[in-house]
Amino acid sequence: MLYRELKWWYRWFCIRHRVVNDIKCRVPGSTVLLHHGLGVTMNPFVVLGENVTVYPLVTLGTRRSGGDAPVIGDGVVLMTGCCVLGDVVVGRGCVVGSGAVVLSDVPDGAVVVGVPAKVVNGV
Repeated sequence: MLYRELKWWYRWFCIRHRVVNDIKCRVPGSTVLLHHGLGVTMNPFVVLGENVTVYPLVTLGTRRSGGDAPVIGDGVVLMTGCCVLGDVVVGRGCVVGSGAVVLSDVPDGAVVVGVPAKVVNGV
């Protein structure tokens, strides 16, 4: 009974606040900070590392139907409106800038911006 009530509340919350996140998304015992969580869309097969920060309107998904989902490393910051699409690995400690579209792998400690995203600074 409690499960049904929680499931109903979860679906209502997601619709009300435009949060789309399948419960099957793999978050292996980590801390994920969703700032407001509005408009965040995650493919159910996305893998999130520890201490990931996700701002509003972030999309983590595939480039085509049935494709592979991204892997987000530890300590990554995904700024407002960015998209990480396809079989992409975002390295540890990266910052993905607002509105960036990541279509290829990002090395550890990099800052990426633009469409398509390019490394502008390595930490």
